[in-house]
This record gives sequence, structure tokens and C-alpha cells, in this order.
Amino acid sequence: MEKTASFKIAPFFVDVTPPIGFALSYGINQKVHSPIYIRGLAIDDGRTKVALIACDFLFVAGSAVSKWKKTIADAIGTAPENVFVHSIHQHDSICAYPELNSLVKKHFRQEIFPDSYFKKITADLNAAVKKSVKSWKKVKNIAVSEKRMSGLASNRRLLGRDGKVMAMRWSGSTEKLQKYPIGLIDPFLRTVAFLGDNDKVLTALHYYTSHPQSIVRKMVTSDVPGAALEYVRKNSDPSAHHIYFTGCGANITFGKYNLADQTKNPPDERIKKLGEKLGKGIVSNLKRLEKKPLAAIAVKHSSFEMPLASAVSKPDFKTLDASIAKKIKGMPEENRNPMTVIWPYGFYMALRKNWKELSSPVLSLLSIGDEINIMSLPSETVVEYQLYAQSLIPEKFLACAAYGQAAYIYIPTAVMYREKGYEPNASVTTKAVEKKYKAAIKKLLQ
Repeated sequence: MEKTASFKIAPFFVDVTPPIGFALSYGINQKVHSPIYIRGLAIDDGRTKVALIACDFLFVAGSAVSKWKKTIADAIGTAPENVFVHSIHQHDSICAYPELNSLVKKHFRQEIFPDSYFKKITADLNAAVKKSVKSWKKVKNIAVSEKRMSGLASNRRLLGRDGKVMAMRWSGSTEKLQKYPIGLIDPFLRTVAFLGDNDKVLTALHYYTSHPQSIVRKMVTSDVPGAALEYVRKNSDPSAHHIYFTGCGANITFGKYNLADQTKNPPDERIKKLGEKLGKGIVSNLKRLEKKPLAAIAVKHSSFEMPLASAVSKPDFKTLDASIAKKIKGMPEENRNPMTVIWPYGFYMALRKNWKELSSPVLSLLSIGDEINIMSLPSETVVEYQLYAQSLIPEKFLACAAYGQAAYIYIPTAVMYREKGYEPNASVTTKAVEKKYKAAIKKLLQ
């Protein structure tokens, strides 16, 4: 294991809260419930520089990913492939996917990610990173912890006796569906902390696996992760910088513990309750950190060719556009919003138009010495892939962030195509994806 004499970090953040009247993913913003941010951390071990980014957006996809990777890479002096950009996936937020703008504007009469907003975020990110790296913080130690959480994550795919999905337990669920077992999840909240003098936490990265939202309303909010980070700020050293990442939570929600009934479980109360539970887990992790050797960082990448479903690859663009228009025609005005209008045909079109750049999803691994590993995965990946990755290196610490390049929508396992349910129906791929995806994960972790 190669040690490093120079290890430093530079945390940064940008407020990206949209104004009233802005098109959120699922409606027009009527109120700012809580601000949203892009939070990031640049790391320099004296030889290699990397950056990890978490955005309070529904998705980050297409050129938003490539543009921000290059912007941040240029600001810290590294290559774009050493910058890992993720969304946290709150639904009462923005879909940062510039390639959808023209379609949404055509069919919804308002852009989903206006170019002016995109340019402002990019400029603000550039300025924030450059300012941060002017005063790198010296890291004296690195530490990790993990805590088995309860009362948060639950699998949303409920199978019947025939082995097929009989119901979906969404982020807010009915009392009847809450009675079903938790199902397959990754119950661990994982933390990686960078420590300064006297083991003071300078920055900590936190990873948990579940859809992060508790409800969908027409107001921008950082939802449960935002409430959790606010709880941490109030109940630990407020000078520390905390960043939250969502793992492979495509088929995981808070539904078993989050009653959908708004009378019995008011929206603001549920955000506070779930946020505090997650926040308490983070504070607990901060109190039980285990030091690991501070060593050189290494970055690895792997990829695979994404198999496209015939529903995505066969229709021409005119047919897909007509499908959007037909869908809107049968949709009540009050139910129309950017995502329901263009989902899924708009995503099919955007993916096809940029297939040369997007045909092979990229997986990345940041390792700090021999024991600490942070994996970066694309899109809405189901939890089975995260558990598979952990099974390959069971004696090592592995944190996982999904919701990277989100142009691929859902990435299910092969059996899910037989089980049916939402994830395979909303996917752009086929059951052939599992073998390819797992091979890429195995190559990454070898």
C-alpha cells in the first residue's frame, strides 16, 4: 500500500434553488419548501485529483453530466473522467437534462431545464470550485463507519404467489401494503470522513440506499436528505461539510414507514420525521468512526454496451413524437407536467439522438488505499447490483452512489422482466443487461 505525504480536500457547494414559476419535474414551482444545492468535494493526494458531486435534482443526464464534469475538472486541474456527478433523486426538484428542453417546450410550452439556468449553474460551479481550491484543507486522517438502519428503506416490489408483482409500495404507501415484509434492501448507512487536526471532521460523505422523497408536491424541496443534513448541522460540528449520496435505490422506497394518507401523515411532518431518523443515523456514524490508513487514491473505470429494448430502438423519431402528442391528448390538463408529458418517449428520443456518446454506460471506482472503496454507477440501478458488488469484496468497505448519467432510466435485473412491475416497464433496456452490467462491476472490483 502506497502512503501519501500530501492529502488535501476542498469542499464546495452552489445554491441552485429555482424561482417560483419554474418548471419542476412534476409541476410548476409554487413555493420553496427548502433550498436545493449541488454539493461537492475535490480530493488531492499529491498525485491524483478527483471530485465527487451530489445534486439535489431528480436526474442529471445528457450534456449536463459531461459539461459539469469538464467544468469541475478544469477548475481543479484533472481529467473529466476523475469527476463523478450524481443526482440524489428528489422528485420535487429539477430534471437536469438539457436534451429534453425542446421536446418539453413543444408539448408543455415551458422548458424543463432552461439554457439560462444551465449556464448560471455551470458558471456558479466554476466559481465555487475555483474559490475552494485556493484554500485546500490538509487531511490528517481518514475514517469510515456504517450503521444498520431500521424504519426507513423497504423494497417496493411486492410479489404475489405467481411470482409476479402484485403491487408497488411507492414512497408513500397504504396501511395495507405497509404490512408486507421489508423485502430485499441494503440496510446500511455508510460514512467516509476526512479528518483534520485533533480528528476534527472536515468533510464527510454519507451513502444510503432508497428513493429519497416522501411525497410529490408542486414545490421545490431537498426532501428527506435535506432534512437529514439540517439535523446533522444542528447536532454535530456545524463547520463540517456533509454530502449525501443515494445508492442503488431504484426499487427501494420509504413506503413501508411512510403512510401516504396526508391527514394522518402531513407532508411537512413526514419529511421532518424521516429526515431526523436518517440524520440521527449520520450523527451516530460520526461518533463511531474507525480510522483507516491514509493512502494514495486510485481511479478505475469499466463499461458495457447497453442493449436497447425494441420499443426504444425501432420507432423512428416521428413516431415517438406522435406518441407523446397522443398521450397528451388523452391527459386532463391538471395532470400535465414535464415528466408525465414526455415520459418515456422523450427519454427514448434523447437517448437515441446521443447514442454515440451514451451507448456504453461508465462505472467508476475511487479507492483510497486498500480498504476504502467508493463506487459510482449510472442511472436508476436496482439494489441487487449494489449487493452483488458488495459480495465481491465482502471484507472491504464499499460505499455506492447510483443516479449518475441518468439517460438510461431504470436498470433492472433479468428476472424482473418476468416478474413485471414498474422498473422493467420503465426501462430502455432488456433482460440481457444483467450479465453485461455484472461483468462490468466485477471487472471494476477485481
